[in-house]
Parts: sequence; structure tokens; C-alpha cells
Amino acid sequence: MKSDWEREDDKRIMKLFRGRCVVCMRPAEVVHEIVTRARSKNATTMKNNRVPLCIYHHTGEGGVHFNGYTGDKEALLRNRAIELLIMFDEDLISW
Repeated sequence: MKSDWEREDDKRIMKLFRGRCVVCMRPAEVVHEIVTRARSKNATTMKNNRVPLCIYHHTGEGGVHFNGYTGDKEALLRNRAIELLIMFDEDLISW
């Protein structure tokens, strides 16, 4: 269950990324921690660690939870998030 802070931060992340999946630009439905909670107890509060994803890119066959964690998935999400923030003319510090 998410804390009040996490729910508020989910709203901030969705607004920052215009409610779009960082992978495909479809409407996002979840906020995902790039470094997962299983890998770090500070995952929800780590800077530049939360991104919006559509359901397919979260849990589908092309998703980050499909076939477990890989460094490639982490790098893809981080790089795509940076690209989108630049495209949206957002300050990277606000992420």
C-alpha cells in the first residue's frame, strides 16, 4: 500500500511527464521505481528514480517486470526519461 507521500509524488511525476509512458508516449497508468524496492529500501525516495509507464511497458511482455531485472531496462528507462524531460522543456532538476 502506498503512503500519502508516494501518492502525492505519483501525481507530481505524472504531471512532470505529461501523463505519458516514458517508453512509448501512450497514456501512463503507473509510476514505476527504476531501482526497485526489492533492490533498495530507499527506492521511492531516490532522486531520478520514478517514471510513469503504460501497463504494457510495466507488466506486459515488453515490460520492465517481464523476465526480471536487468541493467539494460534500468538504463533504457533513465535515458528515455531524460529525453522526454528535454523534449518537454522541463528542468532535469525537477525530476
